[in-house]
Amino acid sequence: MAIYFDRKLLCRIWSAIGMLCFCGFMPIAAYARNSALPTCEALISVSNNLYLVDHTGTMITQFTSYAITEHDAVLSPDGNKVAYISGSNDTDTYAFTVVDKYGRQGTSSVSPSSQHETKNDPTFGLGANNPIEGLSWNSRDLLRVTKWAGKDVARFEFYRIPHDLSHSAHEVAEPVLEENCIAERYTDSVACIEREGTITLNRGADDGNDIFSITGFEGIAPYESFTIHVGDSVTPPNGPPFTINIKSIANNKITLRLTPTATGIWGEMQIDNGSYMPEDDYSTGDVYGFYATIVNAETGLVRIAVVKSNSPSNIFDPALAWTPHGHGLLLIRRTNSQAILYLIRPGRGHDHEDEHSADEHGRQWHLAAQAPINLPTVIQDIRFATPSLLLLKTADGAYSEVAIDIQHGHHDHGSENQTTLTLGPVTPLPATLPVTLNGATTQAKVLGWSCGTARHDHDDDDD
Repeated sequence: MAIYFDRKLLCRIWSAIGMLCFCGFMPIAAYARNSALPTCEALISVSNNLYLVDHTGTMITQFTSYAITEHDAVLSPDGNKVAYISGSNDTDTYAFTVVDKYGRQGTSSVSPSSQHETKNDPTFGLGANNPIEGLSWNSRDLLRVTKWAGKDVARFEFYRIPHDLSHSAHEVAEPVLEENCIAERYTDSVACIEREGTITLNRGADDGNDIFSITGFEGIAPYESFTIHVGDSVTPPNGPPFTINIKSIANNKITLRLTPTATGIWGEMQIDNGSYMPEDDYSTGDVYGFYATIVNAETGLVRIAVVKSNSPSNIFDPALAWTPHGHGLLLIRRTNSQAILYLIRPGRGHDHEDEHSADEHGRQWHLAAQAPINLPTVIQDIRFATPSLLLLKTADGAYSEVAIDIQHGHHDHGSENQTTLTLGPVTPLPATLPVTLNGATTQAKVLGWSCGTARHDHDDDDD
């Protein structure tokens, strides 16, 4: 402890004279607003038992004394609890166990039978009978259970964990099917991400809706346009190697068929008048958008504008995070040249609108702020470790951190409230830590991280 205190004191001295400083692995600049230095702890596995250690590998507590499958375990954001799938990965498992640092333990069933399977919508039952594939914490008392439901989609269920683990967890919100979904701690609102460019809210409920969407063609001028009648086909003379056919016009919607010259395998989509049909050119890796506008519905004349995207096929990484008080969402947009962190919020940016929480999902959200972020690898999970620090996780389990500062300005004489988003550098966190057990030192695998400050600001600060 003396070593850590000395480093902490030294960091404060360096910070006072304006020098960049790292305590453990955390950049001091991230905590200027909180006036408290961070402490980070790691969940590690040794001989398939779980331990909590500090950033140097010094033991804090032992969670389990019986061997479990190590990659099933996840650490709660406050570092007080561990959840893992009960049973072996080789057998069907329909339960999870939660153990806290006080030695208390509880096991909850997510059995194949579910109250939601009686829904008229058959998608509610899809994946319900499958065993658990993975666990993750949406907040310090809200656990997400993931089940297989298809190649590019999973079924997500959400369970509130009792404080003392004396009774079983209870399911909250509706189960949802998507690539990635997260629940908000205070309202149980569930946001989902479609990497093609759409964010939905409470999709499992009857009144769920799309709240935000973007294409890779926004703001890009078309390089070719032409008109075409229903039933006709055109191959753009200067455009991508596709044959375009207008199949029909009905109810202010247009049905397009695109046939790549190289393969001859066509794809068809009905789109709204004045919107895009995206298509990949797999021979070059380019993404094109065919913007269709009805010129004359009676004669079946349609104008097509061809746009080349500056984004890959997957516009968003499959990662989504609620801001600490549920007033906004973070997501990562990909272009061909960079990654951008988006902050989206409900309303149109005025102070009185920003006070509404996420359960008011009927209103359209907007892009409130954005900042470039150096992420060469796709991020699978993003969450607030503290209100000033993000933890990022890749598909292979590698963690990194980035300092974040969100500031909301005040409107003056009717002008819009300005939100700013500032990020520090992305810093990798160790994949292993040296741990000494029974006199022997080993490099232990890190399964997860938890960060806080002396004020325990995991959830208590505003965003």
